Amino acid sequence: MDCIYGVNVDPLSPKVGIQIIQFLSQLGHYKLPDGKDDFECTTRMIDTIMENIKINIVEMTKFEKVDLAIALMVIPVPTVAILINELLSDISENDFVVSCYELVMKTNFFEIYVVNDEEKINKTDYSIEIISIYLKGIAGKHGITGEQFRNKFNEIQTILCKDSNHAWCDDSREPDFGMF
Repeated sequence: MDCIYGVNVDPLSPKVGIQIIQFLSQLGHYKLPDGKDDFECTTRMIDTIMENIKINIVEMTKFEKVDLAIALMVIPVPTVAILINELLSDISENDFVVSCYELVMKTNFFEIYVVNDEEKINKTDYSIEIISIYLKGIAGKHGITGEQFRNKFNEIQTILCKDSNHAWCDDSREPDFGMF
């Protein structure tokens, strides 16, 4: 009984929340843009978890917000864009670049995900781990390479920059996050 109570009352960490959203999105489609909702339970569960994450944004560090926003980009649920915008609303260009650099350095250029180093992955506990889960799903039996992870990470950075409403992201220049 304590387990059931804990699941219903204890808040989820953002990382666990997005992992559950990723799992749920594979069970059934999220509500369609036209309002058609064939999988109402899936939509309701995803919305509930997203609300839980939104409520806790104020307690998150800027680094955690950037990490979570990047991770959310591989989740095929339309409403994650709203959550990403909320996460990045107070993030400056410097905050974004520094956080990305920190993610690169603290994961040994993402190598911990390529070699699946569980000890280091658990130690860092970054949300971007979901990118490796996503890539493993499309990479097949050969697994993922460091280059694939870095390319996906760079692609996500570029999309976030171009799609954001931040003044530091304009069409006149590409984001400079360093060479990995």
